[in-house]
Amino acid sequence: MRGHAVYRLYGLAIESTIALPLPLAGSQGGADLQLVYPGRSADRLPSAERGGRDLAIDDRGWQLRYRTMTGDWVCFCYCRADRRLVVTGTDAWGDIIPILLGVAAGVLLRDRGVCVFHGSAVAQRGGAVAVLGPSGAGKSTLAGALMASGGRLVTDDLIVPERLADGYAVQPGHRRLSLQCDAAEALPINGTPSILFPSRSKGSKLWIDADALPGGFAATPARLSAIYVLEPRDVSRTRPEVVALPPRAAAVALMQQVYGIDWIGQPTADLLRHCTEAASRVPVVRLRRPHDLAALADTAELLLAATSAAAAT
Repeated sequence: MRGHAVYRLYGLAIESTIALPLPLAGSQGGADLQLVYPGRSADRLPSAERGGRDLAIDDRGWQLRYRTMTGDWVCFCYCRADRRLVVTGTDAWGDIIPILLGVAAGVLLRDRGVCVFHGSAVAQRGGAVAVLGPSGAGKSTLAGALMASGGRLVTDDLIVPERLADGYAVQPGHRRLSLQCDAAEALPINGTPSILFPSRSKGSKLWIDADALPGGFAATPARLSAIYVLEPRDVSRTRPEVVALPPRAAAVALMQQVYGIDWIGQPTADLLRHCTEAASRVPVVRLRRPHDLAALADTAELLLAATSAAAAT
């Protein structure tokens, strides 16, 4: 694979046979991963094999497959010995990329023993604010609101915290924000740079380039200032509220937000130690919000004010 471009994603150097919408990694060191895409397949699945997602992990590597009821499929097959990820499927490459940079990357990182949280992070006022929560909790929407006030997107969907001598930094992901259509309409998106891609679990979403919002993209690691864990939206609540968590409760909250905890596998002892250490070195706060998107700007303003106050103490 020598001679192919090497890209940077979540702290990994990825050598790829096909162009990726990622920053180039430069010439430092070798690649952590070799990505191979042999081209689009014309072979559709028989009726008996259609529908569902499955992940198989063994001592050689893992395989992640998505299968639609119409016979289309995508498969990510990773070999640990070769550090090689082969991507095949009937989908167009543009529809595969969001899965590759999201779910497949999450499986890869977890398989490598990397601590990964399910969330988004935005760099603002000298540090990064992380927002954690399950699928559909509104992480990307709140990240978009922070970007509307000048914050720069560091990562969406996957958060990889990196230990520093005196804290943590967040590794940059890709430069796209995944939003439901109603959330996108509530944000000051510049022009019409959004593309619709199929989300195989919860319908189609808009994949918005970071430059479509005022803050843009942060291509370098950002120091982590605070972590906010989203509670479910509350239809009875009229204003947002933040509640700081003591270290033990904060560690439990972080463990619950490890990416793929309910389907990739339970955290290892090393990951649990990582959560405990992060909770002792970075403020962890629960964020309670109104259900109405009209309160989005107020929620972002409260979050920034709380982060600034925590940094000043």
